[in-house]
Amino acid sequence: MSTLTAPAFDSSATEQLAVDLGDVLDALLERTAHTLVERIQVHELSPIHARLLRCLDRSFAPLHPGELAERMQVEERSVLRALTRLHERDLVIDVVAAGDDRAPALALTRRGRAIVHDLDHVRRRDLRAFIEGLDRTERRRVEAAVSLLSGEL
Repeated sequence: MSTLTAPAFDSSATEQLAVDLGDVLDALLERTAHTLVERIQVHELSPIHARLLRCLDRSFAPLHPGELAERMQVEERSVLRALTRLHERDLVIDVVAAGDDRAPALALTRRGRAIVHDLDHVRRRDLRAFIEGLDRTERRRVEAAVSLLSGEL
């Protein structure tokens, strides 16, 4: 009976791969994120506001501030400050469960959900334009990278 072992990788090659991946991600963001950033500003939001709205949109149930902070990997006090602004703009609502003594959970309002969908549309449009500008070989490479990174191998 044989056992599988993880292949050994040269640490310098791993370091170089990390640098290369970072460069690729940075270039992709530089080529596609500017319109999204402008759209976030049109909605009078900051990046953390947009992230909070998106996180709530992707959840299957209302989330408590601590859960949001954990999912976003940011300090809870930063989440609480940002949520105050989102409440003021009527983009999130409190959801209180019977018997739950914690702070209220949060959910998106229709306005909040509409903003998330608008931002998603802009992001997809810019990424589509980026992909359409690739030649056949570059597109195949992007398809392979996406397949690898999404675990479809």
